Amino acid sequence: MNILREVLLSDLFWFVVSLLAVTGIHGTFTAGIHAVVRLHTTSADIVRKDPRIKKLAKHAELNVQAMRFVSVCCSIVSGFLFYNLVYNLFSGSHAFRGICLFAFILFIFVYFLLCEMMPRSISLNASERFLRMTVTWMLLIRNIVYPFVLLIRFVFSRLQRIFRLPDVVVPKIPDAELQLKALGVELDDLQPMTRTFLENALQLQSIDVHDVLIPRNKVVYFDEEDAVSEVLEKAKSCGHTRFPLCKGDLDHCVGLIHIKDIFRYRGPIETLRLETIKRPIISIEWNVTVDRAIERMLRTEMHMALVTDEFGGSMGVVTLENLIEELVGDIRDEFDKEESNIVQLSENVFLISGLTPLHDVEDALNIEMSDDEDVSTLSGLITSELGRIPAKDERMQIGRMEIQVLQVDKRRVISVKVRLQEEEEEEPSGE
Repeated sequence: MNILREVLLSDLFWFVVSLLAVTGIHGTFTAGIHAVVRLHTTSADIVRKDPRIKKLAKHAELNVQAMRFVSVCCSIVSGFLFYNLVYNLFSGSHAFRGICLFAFILFIFVYFLLCEMMPRSISLNASERFLRMTVTWMLLIRNIVYPFVLLIRFVFSRLQRIFRLPDVVVPKIPDAELQLKALGVELDDLQPMTRTFLENALQLQSIDVHDVLIPRNKVVYFDEEDAVSEVLEKAKSCGHTRFPLCKGDLDHCVGLIHIKDIFRYRGPIETLRLETIKRPIISIEWNVTVDRAIERMLRTEMHMALVTDEFGGSMGVVTLENLIEELVGDIRDEFDKEESNIVQLSENVFLISGLTPLHDVEDALNIEMSDDEDVSTLSGLITSELGRIPAKDERMQIGRMEIQVLQVDKRRVISVKVRLQEEEEEEPSGE
């Protein structure tokens, strides 16, 4: 009993226990990272059925950052503990330096095996079972370190401004490389094109339809009252094959016209009425992810869909080609023309379409704007700030942007001219 008591009270014993505990925590969170990514990617039923796991997967990107923070802390602490363990055992030896070198090489080998290789294998083969067993105390430790992660993110954002570092936007899901590893795919074994396809496919969950749509002001549509000669001239000038059929404007779209149906009309072409050959068209909300939009369009056998904005109006259209380009890259032909929603008129002066996504405006003007998730376009931001639709030639100030409305209709701002003020002009005088 005395020997056991001496062992339990010795520093060496507690160094070993602490080292094993830290190693176990590191391995658990490594497995947790891969398990969360795997379940988030595959949309497993357990995420919907278990409220604890749903809480872990709801904000996967931030939770994974917290888990990585824990893993880094464990690596540092384990190195400290192992050094103290080796020092207590061999500090009196003449070959202490050689023993330390050998011990650390062995420690790195074993630690990588226990904290990286084995947890990854566990998460790949039994991710659901593993999460059920560990989710409670994983959430507990995650909640403890969460404030530190938020503080680090805040400090990093301040450093970005001071040193003018490029923005790093936290994606909706963890990075593609981590997801591929979680799914058991070895990146180095893939051909470059195959790797690109896989990475793009995983990123489809983090891209919304409004990021890839054809903006309203660039959509060529047919009106029900258009003569067939006008319709054919429009089709000839733009080279498209599918056109929305509308009553007056895109907000009153009643169907879709395929140019082949006009050519297949067997009667006198002058007597053709467009509503007799129209096809149905579906609507997709602006914040639907690209992968779900592709799934819906393939299921309904539609190659074009309306995109509705946050106020229920037609924001533009999206085609199956637009969506597939996010997977395989740009698909261009001789009819495609490069156009921009943002045109620089002079230094710090820009002509911007109201339907331009806010993230594109931020990138082009190198500014930060509202984080309101209910607003996705510059038109939506202006309307939200004013609480109404602005009048033509109305001016306003939003952050560093001095905005003049150039075109507007009953539902939205069509185009604006933006003068970007210098940073020292950002704060008003208060008078």
